[in-house]
Amino acid sequence: RELNQPREAISYYEKVLECAEEMHKMRGTDESLRELLNQYVNVRSILREIGQGCKELSYYEKVIKYSEELYRKTGTEENLRGLSNDYGSIGHVLKESGRLREAISYYEKALKCREELHNRSKSERSLRELSSCCSVIGNAEKELGRPREALPYYERCLKCIEVLYEKTGSEKDLNDLLISYNNMSSTLKGLG
Repeated sequence: RELNQPREAISYYEKVLECAEEMHKMRGTDESLRELLNQYVNVRSILREIGQGCKELSYYEKVIKYSEELYRKTGTEENLRGLSNDYGSIGHVLKESGRLREAISYYEKALKCREELHNRSKSERSLRELSSCCSVIGNAEKELGRPREALPYYERCLKCIEVLYEKTGSEKDLNDLLISYNNMSSTLKGLG
């Protein structure tokens, strides 16, 4: 049976973080860094569950720091994808807290990672992730009342989706195409 006491759990997670930090200092390996990063992700999740957005941001800063370090050390696609996800997540938290301009800067960092991933693999997955990232930035720019800035992101998203639909012919990609056309038309309408 769960006790559902997340605030108490956080105090123990903070102790876990202290131990993981110390362990990483002792070992200095990629694995100890990965474990440290995972522990920060756990704490961040708990903070999100209990609505501690401001405190969550401080943990995200650590997550980003360790995620960047892990990617620098390994250079793997897996760690680059993780870094992109972390940038996107902190962007989401910033957006939720009303800091949309800051959020966009993190979304753009995520986009750079997605571009690099796609340049490496040219896979449907990487193209789908790239299109999603462009759409998120376009939506954020549009929400800020900047349809001119949103438009290039929506155009890029549309190009990605058109390529995907051409390759797959899937219902999901057709639906994404419909959404992209709607984004383009409503944005262009907002420019007039």
